[in-house]
Amino acid sequence: MVNNTIIFELKAIDILHPIHETQLVNYLNATQIDIGLLINFGRSVEVKRKFRLYTKTKI
Repeated sequence: MVNNTIIFELKAIDILHPIHETQLVNYLNATQIDIGLLINFGRSVEVKRKFRLYTKTKI
């Protein structure tokens, strides 16, 4: 987590699987941070950006 504004998830595996992206989304929801980067330093560098979408409800 950097300045409570972005979460970086670093991996060093051959292939990113959907469960890795799900894990990052869960971190975003748990911390209420809106932006996360999943970076894999496996065979080649791969970067995935995830963000939380929310809608304001009228009260």
